[in-house]
Amino acid sequence: MSNHEVLSALDRARVNYGNDQCITVFEHAYQKSRQEAVALLNDQALKFPSLFILLPKIDAYNLYPSLNTRNATACNVVKRILRPEEFYDDNLFVSAHESLHPILKWMLQTGGEADGLNDDYERVMDFIASMLLVVYHDKSMLPAVLDLIAKRYKQAHYYHNLVWAYFQVHDPYVLELVAERLLSPEQEDVELACYLLNLDYPRPPVDKQQLYDNFHQWLEENTPYLYFTGESMQFSSRPVFC
Repeated sequence: MSNHEVLSALDRARVNYGNDQCITVFEHAYQKSRQEAVALLNDQALKFPSLFILLPKIDAYNLYPSLNTRNATACNVVKRILRPEEFYDDNLFVSAHESLHPILKWMLQTGGEADGLNDDYERVMDFIASMLLVVYHDKSMLPAVLDLIAKRYKQAHYYHNLVWAYFQVHDPYVLELVAERLLSPEQEDVELACYLLNLDYPRPPVDKQQLYDNFHQWLEENTPYLYFTGESMQFSSRPVFC
């Protein structure tokens, strides 16, 4: 988060004091007036994690009809993913194709920092990443998805679906982004990059620059001949992605 970034009131409470405080701030606002609570939710600066943790309160207070389009659509996306048996609009991801794109980007761009909140939240992030990369072919989201993969790897959380979506882009750019992690000061980043690039992790001491240069030279020489295999971590413990 940038030091100059302006946070909404709900995000300030969540980031500085935790999720429970965010809920408390919202409840106090609702007790003062329904309009004040709705205004907090519809703040354009609001980030997706705050909206997500307040979903039970939005349902309990029947605030859904008062949400702006962005928040209402995001709530629908979450419900469609987590409670499909209660959500009957099967055309959500078809009829709202173009208008949905920027909302999914907002959910991923502002929601990535809270990944790991709980299993449901990670399921939502997995689905959004897959939609953006596989359906919308939005390559601008590749760095954000790779950040999520790295975060999950370090936390020993499930990241198989994110890796699948990442390599579904079928573009050498995905390899270039991963290769940059070979230069990371964090060992886990280098380990992950080696795994995703199908490289053997070298014995210490690791010459990261040489590791990167060797791969980059290989990539330049072989880019015209690359093809993506469709293999995934569900397919093999050591998949060859391309």
